[in-house]
Amino acid sequence: MADFGLVVPVSRTRRELAHFRPTDRTIVFLAYDLHFGGSTDPAVVDHRDWMLFGLTRREVASALDRLSGEGWWLAQIAGSVVRITWRSGSMKEVADALAR
Repeated sequence: MADFGLVVPVSRTRRELAHFRPTDRTIVFLAYDLHFGGSTDPAVVDHRDWMLFGLTRREVASALDRLSGEGWWLAQIAGSVVRITWRSGSMKEVADALAR
């Protein structure tokens, strides 16, 4: 785990698990993958795949809202109501944009 940066030294003899969060590119890719896979907007936010990254629904909603400001989509989230206006029309467009 230390080789992959998943634990960090706290003292000479003690280590703790590092807090891992996905990069913004990973969030964009997964959100679009879920969208193009047929998930509704609320289902994208609630999808269990986010748990692979340790993200809660609130953290996913916050990340989607934050990434709205970068032009990936327009996310409107209020409680359980979710509306996302997707900017890319295909995964190829998303992959091309992420590669730039």
